[in-house]
Amino acid sequence: MKKFAAVFLFLTVCVCVHAQTLTWDIKFLRLQPQKFESVSDTITMETGNQFIFTVKPDVNAYCYVVAKMSSGAVAVMHSQPMKGSVEIFFGPFALAEPVGSETIHVIMSLERQTNLENLINAFQKESDSKHHADSLYQEVMRLKNDALANETESKYIPLDTAGAMQHYVTRFSGGALYVGTIFIRHNPVTVLL
Repeated sequence: MKKFAAVFLFLTVCVCVHAQTLTWDIKFLRLQPQKFESVSDTITMETGNQFIFTVKPDVNAYCYVVAKMSSGAVAVMHSQPMKGSVEIFFGPFALAEPVGSETIHVIMSLERQTNLENLINAFQKESDSKHHADSLYQEVMRLKNDALANETESKYIPLDTAGAMQHYVTRFSGGALYVGTIFIRHNPVTVLL
């Protein structure tokens, strides 16, 4: 009977761990004028505009944030595990020349992404190496394609409507691996005559 109970308990734990899904949020705040944006849409901003964003998982997860700037440069902004219900702040960032597209990929996973971590480590040792930057970004794109095949829809939802500014969040839920992309169309400053 003890053996049966032990096997049942082991199988129950395995099923619960395997069935765990990830819910997590991104809040993106444009600072001039202050406005929350959905990361499900392209965000249009001008040179000099500032923004911050936050990431918050509901359970312990691995978080990797890799950006590709309009200059073509790649940057690793985060590559650490995150505690559930703990919000991490990124920024403030200001858009700098050249104009173009700024792309920030937030990779959230219930499992450690060892290949990505190895590429991040190699890139950080030689950040001026085009080979390491290209290899890292190719892995991010591979993970994004894998995540898209299993992704459920993201939702842009109000969190709080009190005060002068509504708080919104883009929420991802139902999977074990996500690549949430913040795509910023970076325009030159508009000159009013």
